[in-house]
Amino acid sequence: MNTTIILIGMPGVGKSSVGKHMAKQLNIPFVDTDTIIEETLGISIDTYINEKSESKFLEIENQCIADYTFKSPSIIATGGSLVYGKQAMANLRDIGTVIWLKDSVQNILNRVKNIDERGIIFNQQKTLYDVFKHREPLYKRYSHHSIQIPNPFNLNQICSKIKAIL
Repeated sequence: MNTTIILIGMPGVGKSSVGKHMAKQLNIPFVDTDTIIEETLGISIDTYINEKSESKFLEIENQCIADYTFKSPSIIATGGSLVYGKQAMANLRDIGTVIWLKDSVQNILNRVKNIDERGIIFNQQKTLYDVFKHREPLYKRYSHHSIQIPNPFNLNQICSKIKAIL
């Protein structure tokens, strides 16, 4: 495989789990954009947001990923809010194949027990359902392909669907 795969989608959909599993299968690097941002900031994302604001974080997130040089090939799991960053998403679309991991909010809530501890960027939305409605058009716009997450969640099945796309 000689392409970079970028995974986008809602918090808790499984981007990191799928990315790590697929990177291990393909023996290529796995990168989490949240880790890049925390390394750049020198503090956790939650701490930054608490000290500054969500809007300041979105600016930093966009600039950091827009300017970052990723190794190719690799699997990149993005923070759910990265789709708010036009330059970041343009950079990612230029370097690889963007795949939207889709699932219903209810399935995510049923599967992920600590969703409230995930540092979700609400961007002026009130509920996780509102966040999904707000982001869905952005996920559609920036993805080259989409994959519906099976219920029950199955890493091997998801990775097989990604490989079939490539």
